[in-house]
Amino acid sequence: GRTRTIALPGGAHRRLSRFLADFATFGRIGTGSFAHVYRCQRRDDGVMYAVKRSSRAAASESDKQRALAEVFALSAVSDCPYIVRYFGCWFEDAHLYIQTELCDGSLEDVALGRLRLPSGFAGADDADEDGSGSGSDDFGTEMGAGSGVGGGTGGGHGGGPLRGNQ
Repeated sequence: GRTRTIALPGGAHRRLSRFLADFATFGRIGTGSFAHVYRCQRRDDGVMYAVKRSSRAAASESDKQRALAEVFALSAVSDCPYIVRYFGCWFEDAHLYIQTELCDGSLEDVALGRLRLPSGFAGADDADEDGSGSGSDDFGTEMGAGSGVGGGTGGGHGGGPLRGNQ
């Protein structure tokens, strides 16, 4: 992966990882047996993303290919409005990093009553209590974890991404 070198006092240099160079992190939003998911802001565009880092380093080329299977599956369905959007991936120190959209929450959050489904989702009420139907205005793509890479499979939260009609 791409790295940057920074100068330290006394003329020493230190390698800065692509993850640390490209993203500011705002905490872990999910964890599982296969990966940790972090809430991050990309430094060059200011947009918030979920970045998933594999827990286990790939020991061989075949390990890397198995790790990339999730990326290939996600990229094949990335235009579906019910699956987190895929933006990119890279290997760094033999760990796979996957950058996806950051969602409001998960279906687990809905099931536990922490979030309501926005209007436009199957099973969601089309009107708020006041009848205005403005429930989707409360949901963007700026918090929590979604399914797959955004925080579910291997990431800890489970469920699907919550974003309004797109």
